[in-house]
Amino acid sequence: MIKDKKLIKIIIISVLAVIMVIVVFQNVAPVKIHFLFWTFTSSRYLVIFLLFSIGFITGWLLRSQSLLRKRK
Repeated sequence: MIKDKKLIKIIIISVLAVIMVIVVFQNVAPVKIHFLFWTFTSSRYLVIFLLFSIGFITGWLLRSQSLLRKRK
């Protein structure tokens, strides 16, 4: 049962990763980003990839924190 859950989790993560890569590489146009007093010009795929990465890391950190609280 545990191996089945791990396999399903790996499959879901793999499918999401493939979808993310497809979305990223279909958006190659340059975009201007205004943040506070700065203006950056970057490729749209780089911005999307950066936001996906920030979301993944945030989710991973929050999940790790909740698992640590359950252990105590």
